[in-house]
Amino acid sequence: MSGGHWNYTNDYLCNDIFGYRCEPGYGIGSKSQSDNAMTARIVNPMEDRMVSEMVYDVFCLLHSYDWCISGDTNSEDYKADLIAFKKKWLSRDGESLIDTEIDKRIDMLRKEIKDELSALVSTDGDDV
Repeated sequence: MSGGHWNYTNDYLCNDIFGYRCEPGYGIGSKSQSDNAMTARIVNPMEDRMVSEMVYDVFCLLHSYDWCISGDTNSEDYKADLIAFKKKWLSRDGESLIDTEIDKRIDMLRKEIKDELSALVSTDGDDV
C-alpha cells in the first residue's frame, strides 16, 4: 500500500515545510536520511537549525510508523527507527547535545567554505 494510514498528511506536510519528503526504506540514521536531516538544517524552516533537524526526524519517524501500520514494513523496522530517534534526541545530556551541535555547525561551515573556494583550484590540482 505504500503508507497512507494518515492519508499521506505527514509526508505532504514534510514536503511543504522542507521541500522534500522522507524517502521510504532508508531508516533513521541511514546515510540518506542523515544527509536529508543535514539539508533540513540548511533549509532551516524553523529558524533554529537543531529544531529544524529534529522536526525533519520526527516526520521520518511518522513516515516509518505509517509504513509499518499500513503493512509495507514490519514492526522491527519501525522499532529500529524509534530506537535510533530516541538515541539521537532523547538519550544525550545537555553537554553532549551542545558538543554535537558545535561539530555539525563546524562541518557545515567547512563544507560552505570548500564549496566557495573550489573554483580557485583547477581540475588538475593547480591553483588558478
